Amino acid sequence: MLFILYLFIITLFIIYDLIPVANSKNWKVFIVYATFILFSFVLDVLSALHIRVPSPAVPIKKIIEFIFKL
Repeated sequence: MLFILYLFIITLFIIYDLIPVANSKNWKVFIVYATFILFSFVLDVLSALHIRVPSPAVPIKKIIEFIFKL
């Protein structure tokens, strides 16, 4: 049920946000926005199939420690 709700929300985002961006020919924003929508959809499908996605917290922490030399 949650998957169907999420699919409906993504459809609304595409209709009301993504299509107008494509019509305005702002291709950089379109590519970034479409990538985020696709990524979130893939995560939702994996969640619906009960596939565990590892947390990105540890790699993010290592990147920040590397950048700021903590």
